[in-house]
Amino acid sequence: MTKSFNDIIQQPGELIGVLERLTSGDEPIVKTAAASIDLVKPIFIVGIGSSYNAAIAISTMFQSQGIPAAAVDASEMLHFFSLPQESNVIVLSRSGSSVEIVKLLEHFAERKCTVVAVTNTDDSPLGRAANVLVSL
Repeated sequence: MTKSFNDIIQQPGELIGVLERLTSGDEPIVKTAAASIDLVKPIFIVGIGSSYNAAIAISTMFQSQGIPAAAVDASEMLHFFSLPQESNVIVLSRSGSSVEIVKLLEHFAERKCTVVAVTNTDDSPLGRAANVLVSL
């Protein structure tokens, strides 16, 4: 078997492990992240590249529950989007240090947004700036 094939075979187990870690314990981080979102205020899910594709799926999940939410490409938000004050922003970024994401962090702070970061890199600019960090 090739390394790629082995990686593919291991994905279901890895995903289950991540889900168990995020939803277990005395205070699961997923509950903390959910509690930080004010459903009266706009919800934007932001990503770039494959993270944007995940943002689309997450916004669809919110919408299926009757919660208005929008997926926005980070580059589009940076250059062409007027972000309302005090919005909820869920930012998806593997590295947490994509140029567009880092530039948006100041914008989020100026607008007093609640930022939930979903990243693999806790000590990234995104991880450090977030109100809630969901570490994958």
